[in-house]
Amino acid sequence: MVDTIYNLDTFDIPEIEKPQNIGNIDTASIIVILHKDDYNIQKELLHKILKAINVDVDKDVLFLLLEEGASCPLYQYANDNTQYVMSFGLGIKALGLNAKFVANHFYNTETYAVMLTHSLTKLSMDNQKKKALWSALQNVFK
Repeated sequence: MVDTIYNLDTFDIPEIEKPQNIGNIDTASIIVILHKDDYNIQKELLHKILKAINVDVDKDVLFLLLEEGASCPLYQYANDNTQYVMSFGLGIKALGLNAKFVANHFYNTETYAVMLTHSLTKLSMDNQKKKALWSALQNVFK
């Protein structure tokens, strides 16, 4: 007796660990994505940066906090209210995008602008990187 084995394509798609959300996804116009550890250590610096550009952190910002090595496809969180996405210390592939980006420059998509910059820990130790970020933010949030 011969058993039949069918040639079927199988896929092993790993589950994506969801980031910790802080803020209201329905009202946020800005998504800030960073590593959870960096947020916990440098939360005060991040809030100072956002307040300096007149952002209401409680109303306008959704923080997505990732574990080390995790990714966060933007399409799962960006909605019609999203105007800006700021990523601190993450590569573009961690956001589910395929493009080349330079730090501290906003790139427009069809619906929102994305900026990648250095981690908050690096920014806190390097005034030149901090000034470059500040300059980029001032150009957009006048």
